[in-house]
Amino acid sequence: MPNSERRFSREQACAPTEFQQVKLGDIDALLAERMAVSVISDRRELRRLKHCLLDWFATALVGEASPTLRIARQTLLSPNASGHSSVIGAERKTNPREAAWLNACAAHAMEFDSSTPAAGAHLVTPVVAACMALAESYERSGVELLQAIGRGLDVGHIVGVATFNPDSTTPLHFTGYTGALAAAAGAGSIVGLDPIDLLKSISLAASQAGGLKAMFGTMGKHLNAANPAAAGVLSAQLVANGFSAPVTGVTGRQGFAAAFGASSVASPQRADADIAVSGAAATVFKYHACCHGSHSAIEAIRKLQGREQFLADQVAALRLYVPSGVARLCPVTAPGNGLQSQFCLPYIAALALAGDATDIEAFSDERVAKKEHAALLKLVQVNTDCAVADVTAPTRVELTLRDGRQIAALGPRLEPVGVTELNRQERRLNKKLAPIADNALGPERCAVLLDLLAGVEALPSVRPLADLLRAVCP
Repeated sequence: MPNSERRFSREQACAPTEFQQVKLGDIDALLAERMAVSVISDRRELRRLKHCLLDWFATALVGEASPTLRIARQTLLSPNASGHSSVIGAERKTNPREAAWLNACAAHAMEFDSSTPAAGAHLVTPVVAACMALAESYERSGVELLQAIGRGLDVGHIVGVATFNPDSTTPLHFTGYTGALAAAAGAGSIVGLDPIDLLKSISLAASQAGGLKAMFGTMGKHLNAANPAAAGVLSAQLVANGFSAPVTGVTGRQGFAAAFGASSVASPQRADADIAVSGAAATVFKYHACCHGSHSAIEAIRKLQGREQFLADQVAALRLYVPSGVARLCPVTAPGNGLQSQFCLPYIAALALAGDATDIEAFSDERVAKKEHAALLKLVQVNTDCAVADVTAPTRVELTLRDGRQIAALGPRLEPVGVTELNRQERRLNKKLAPIADNALGPERCAVLLDLLAGVEALPSVRPLADLLRAVCP
């Protein structure tokens, strides 16, 4: 493709970014507002929150069989553990903080969990893990669980939009940061904290936040979701027992926002990442078990396959044009194991080019060791667009076929679905969960889980739902 045409196409893919400035005072006001009001504003918001819970169960159940969780349970869970909170795949219950840590670790272990792109984080994973652990222990209802999840996601989204800069080259993984604050807000809602104490809980979590992108492609990344869940539970329980903390841990001069350079105004952020949008509405779900930044490339390749009807052995070269933010998230060039393959753009593109599924099995150690697509992987060239850092920007795919033809397609932008797409999203999430739950729980318990999740808002107690975490088939 001529350079002029390529330049035009890439400009289309990465339209000029509009920036907004969110005053820190506005964050205080928004946080106070979200602490004081119900977050389930209508049926559509209720559906979105149920989607978040449904997807969390899918990712937690599939993560139960991971080496990450096996090691974590062996290390943390005592044979004499006691408490009122269920741990996935464990017979004995334990305390809420330990349960939240382990269940969040499971949900993040397979890189199949949702993300909140505007906040640069996986928020659902730590928030639901914290809320589930405490809701079971405190015998909360289904609607109270959903309320708490919504509050947590709202806080994570507000603070994330205000502090996360998509153009930044930071090595910090925001899941470990905004995820902790979000989990503290959700956990605080479960234990019954008032708006002031909720802000104190969030402040305590801010002081425990942390996580590095250097962990990507290893089990270390899973701690970036597990630690925030446990920090959220601990923060809420401490404040509930009288532990003192400031209410300005986020926006104070020496608080969370200031630590990210937002001393007077927030970092620039896309205008469409409206800070007033709910956290549930800002959530994007995964249907490929790999880094979210790579999904645009997968969809672009599949679009070309559907349109041009070519076979993999007809391809002479494949070129990806990815935002620099995606290139930084996926730096692996030749994966040595399954965890690395989830962050390897050439491997992911080769899978898509071969027409293979991009499910959990595609990114297993065994599958990577076979090197069945080694020849296709060598055809993939990754080009970094240094002018565009935003990981939500679409990826452009160009193919040269052996007959000399050059074809190209643009993948979708990484963004949440609108209201009109909620029915389709629900179908896709049920299709994602059903085989996972059937494999993990067996057909009968799978049916029970699906029924409970469909009517979770009517449950007088979440315990029947939590019990299924421990019912995983041996």
